[in-house]
Amino acid sequence: MKNSFVQIKTTMELNTVEIGKNGEYQAVEFLKENGYRIREQNWRLGKFEIDIIAERENDIVFFEVKTRNGFDIPADRIVQGQQKTRIMKSAHAYIQRYKIVKEPRFDLITIFGSGPKMRISHIESYFYPLLISARSL
Repeated sequence: MKNSFVQIKTTMELNTVEIGKNGEYQAVEFLKENGYRIREQNWRLGKFEIDIIAERENDIVFFEVKTRNGFDIPADRIVQGQQKTRIMKSAHAYIQRYKIVKEPRFDLITIFGSGPKMRISHIESYFYPLLISARSL
């Protein structure tokens, strides 16, 4: 009985990963259709990670992508405190590594549902960067 629970949990986790990857693919296609140039997808450097990094005009945009099947979450609850800090630190690492001089922006893409009922929402400037002390980086 215990082993079957572990097996079910692993299958559920795999489905969540697949849903997330499909959502990120849909987000990239949406961004391209809306004039963004994709620089990176699933960018990682050590502990730092950004779902999508794109450019448009004078901005470099760091996207967090959230995919949900079957239920909506209020936008103000999707990305909170510590996750915003991790995203900002990751963006800082990217900007430093590649010596980016464009203005950074932090956007959110939410994808609800799948197939013909799928809805994509893009919230520009979802949050603004906070001043981060050098010690916290």
